[in-house]
Amino acid sequence: YGLPLGKDFTAGANIRHHRLNRALRTTQLGWSFALGFLFSHKLASLGNQVAVGMTFDDMGGHIWENGRLVEKMPPVTRFGTTYSLNSDTTLSADLALHYDKQFDWRDRFRAHLGAEHWFFKQQVGIRIGYTAITTADRFTKGEWSRGFSLRSGAGQLDYAYVSGGELEQGIHWISATLRWGGRGSEEANERVSEGASH
Repeated sequence: YGLPLGKDFTAGANIRHHRLNRALRTTQLGWSFALGFLFSHKLASLGNQVAVGMTFDDMGGHIWENGRLVEKMPPVTRFGTTYSLNSDTTLSADLALHYDKQFDWRDRFRAHLGAEHWFFKQQVGIRIGYTAITTADRFTKGEWSRGFSLRSGAGQLDYAYVSGGELEQGIHWISATLRWGGRGSEEANERVSEGASH
């Protein structure tokens, strides 16, 4: 859910449902909560849009298996920025800190780089991204994501396929966004969704 808090400032939250399936059978389920903030501003010198945001992901997350609590999800703090080359093309970069005790501090930081482009009056979008541990010896061993989006006045459906790195098999991500209210509310929901979900 996104809400404008000022001319260039928005905030939003979402609830995430996680599922792990093996052999066509769901073996683990999870829920978590995310909170995000986004500041966007049009650059007078270049005439393009830049945005800076921060999210707190997987807060209060738990993984359940057969009705039994298996583990708690480590929370993630993410800080990033986007730059719009034009109304259809956006570049993004962010840094995330995973509070996962099984990793040393030097391996808890992740860098994310991405780009997306929209077609057909911004109704169909494609994107590509790369995620890796920030240490020099592991930065080239990250994961690639490829995805697309379908957008309408009522909402948006996003899909991504992630592979590479230490993943034994690819992962599919699906997210949905609903929009309601006035034009200002739609823009706020869209900006927060893009800033927090990606």
